[in-house]
Amino acid sequence: MREALNLALDRREIAATIFGGMAEPASVPFGLSWAFPDIKFKITPDLVYAFDPNRAKKLLADAGYGNGFTTDIYAFQLPGLSEGKTLAEAIAGYWQKIGVQARLVPVDYPAFRKAWFDRSAPGALGYYNVANRDWIGTYAIVEKYTHPSNKSASMRDPEIDAMVEAVLHQTDRERVNALIRNILVRLRTEHLGLPVVYLHTPYAASKKAAKWNPGTVMYELNLDELVSTKP
Repeated sequence: MREALNLALDRREIAATIFGGMAEPASVPFGLSWAFPDIKFKITPDLVYAFDPNRAKKLLADAGYGNGFTTDIYAFQLPGLSEGKTLAEAIAGYWQKIGVQARLVPVDYPAFRKAWFDRSAPGALGYYNVANRDWIGTYAIVEKYTHPSNKSASMRDPEIDAMVEAVLHQTDRERVNALIRNILVRLRTEHLGLPVVYLHTPYAASKKAAKWNPGTVMYELNLDELVSTKP
């Protein structure tokens, strides 16, 4: 079922239309691209999701959902993602074409977060924009959304839990890299998420800006340095 929901999305169309060409299709849940060189990970062709609604329908039928099913998508705005509600509407539209009836639930983010953490909306979906990070940040975000002890945990996979735990006890960097690569592959092959796009973020720039160090803080657009620079 999870694979079917992924195959139903036309990520290239989403990137070109909703995000005005300022995005690229994504394939790996929590696969933050700044980490890839650190851990020596590459997106190979077999990891890329095709847009294949016919196969999506077949997978649903094989899983016993030939007539589809219903689910809720919480639609809200997020900092740095003004397109959030439009994205939710688009996903609902793609899924409707394979028989999945997705009901949009307009809320503000705090209301969604409460339902998420309280586990009061089982089976419902939301979305999140995650600032790109290095390998340490990638590990942290994976641990946040997978470890059973976290309120934000959105999946249960003992194999991933074991690898996440192993990273904490590993001192050899190459073995750490291998563990994180294996975590990303497991997330993708088990379809434990709906990666949609990598969204390019604009940064404030000026020849007069004294510093240039984007990405050290989530959603830091270098605006502080720009406005604090003396004319």
